[in-house]
Amino acid sequence: VLQVFYIKKGEVQYEWKSPALGREISSVVLQMAKDKIFVGCGQSIHGFTRKGKEFVKIKTNLTETIHHLFVEDNMIWTGGEYIMNIYDNCKDFGFVMVKDRINALTCCPILQGEILASVVACQDKCLRVFQGEKLYHEFAVEGSATAVGFHGLNPVDNPAHNVGDPVQMIYGTEQ
Repeated sequence: VLQVFYIKKGEVQYEWKSPALGREISSVVLQMAKDKIFVGCGQSIHGFTRKGKEFVKIKTNLTETIHHLFVEDNMIWTGGEYIMNIYDNCKDFGFVMVKDRINALTCCPILQGEILASVVACQDKCLRVFQGEKLYHEFAVEGSATAVGFHGLNPVDNPAHNVGDPVQMIYGTEQ
């Protein structure tokens, strides 16, 4: 169940609550520009409006639980344990079998192309950048990469950012 709440004068106020989604929620992402919430539940993706109306439900053909989500316009990236999938308008666009366990995933405009590049933090002490299904760059780090994010504003949400501009990122490791 997905619940949206806010705090007013120190009191928790519930905005809305979804019906049971069939499985536990393993990932949640907010699509900022559109005020939409997406959740991963098992192998399904559900999208909700800011008022709580479910506007999309995608039953994927995945065998892994969706642990990571990124949404930009009509594109959705999912990360399971070892597989990253890409969907365009709710249809399969591509997938990548990553060399080791996916611990974190985000996307940003690094390269020219029809879709964002995905940055994957992996258990084998690497950050990997993919353009679609193609490995673009592999960066070794000092420990198992457990988190990845942006230093400053996410370039996807920054209208002043152009493809090819530097993207400052931060990451966390086990050590």
